[in-house]
Amino acid sequence: CSGETIILTASGGNNYLWNTSDTTNSIAIVMAGVYTVSSSNFCGTISESISITTGVFPIALITGDSVICNNNGIVLTAAGGDTFLWSNESTLPSTNFNNAQQIYAIAINSCGSDTAYKTIYDYSLTADFTSNYTPNNNAPIEISFTNSSTNSLTYHWNFGDGNSDTLVNPLHTYTNNGEYTVVLTAHNEFCFDTYEIIFVFNTPNLVYIPNVFTPNDDDVNDVFTIVGDNISEIECQIFNRWGEKLYTWDM
Repeated sequence: CSGETIILTASGGNNYLWNTSDTTNSIAIVMAGVYTVSSSNFCGTISESISITTGVFPIALITGDSVICNNNGIVLTAAGGDTFLWSNESTLPSTNFNNAQQIYAIAINSCGSDTAYKTIYDYSLTADFTSNYTPNNNAPIEISFTNSSTNSLTYHWNFGDGNSDTLVNPLHTYTNNGEYTVVLTAHNEFCFDTYEIIFVFNTPNLVYIPNVFTPNDDDVNDVFTIVGDNISEIECQIFNRWGEKLYTWDM
């Protein structure tokens, strides 16, 4: 490993000669390379070689986001070693965390180990609101909104009719009947959330049917007329006081 000294020891002969010019059976080395030693006795000489490589100490590193939003877990990845051990006992390079906490990852290789630390924050928030809307209201009508969001800082309202606002508790007037999807998007420094609800403002189906008319040409109630909204067809029958049908017509 970088900066370390290792001892190479030869055996099996009476004398030794290293390619470093050392003649002892053991030498201390601090650099990578190929080291060869020759050993001899009365029967002859033999050589042996060994290749030394340089290893580096691990430097642990944790990469990935440090913020959790609305219960969505985050994936963190460790680097700087050959194997890893996380604070949640995972030994995979990447692991998932689902709540705020202080975590660590140990990076390990043949030269040793190193530890990296990371703090996970939870900035989850909830968008929510209430209003004075009630079913069967009719436009034009002013609706007041009460913001009940939590852990949020800024807001964007979409009223569903092409208008929007950024107030905390806005007022909005709907000028036409119809169906509108109101969406509140709440933000904080890191996360956002949305809440929506549908408002329906209906045109009432009003119908006025007279219960008497006097067709006597005195210009008062001479004509039987039905008045109403959204009428597509009518079938009428007129009876006298004795239950006799006098007239029927469609329109």
